[in-house]
Amino acid sequence: YPCAKTSASNDEQMGIWGKYNDDAFKLHIQGIHKNFGSIEYDGVERSVYRKKFHRNSTVVILT
Repeated sequence: YPCAKTSASNDEQMGIWGKYNDDAFKLHIQGIHKNFGSIEYDGVERSVYRKKFHRNSTVVILT
């Protein structure tokens, strides 16, 4: 799927985990996708921490 990778901001990291997690990032996937629990990115399977839906995209925070 077409996607874009961005880092999680410091405020998001502190709000979600209460600490800084350098391995966490956000993936913006084109379209609305609901039925998945993990994503393979760069050959590594990552667990989904949180999903959000924004306009016509799914924003996933991965750890």
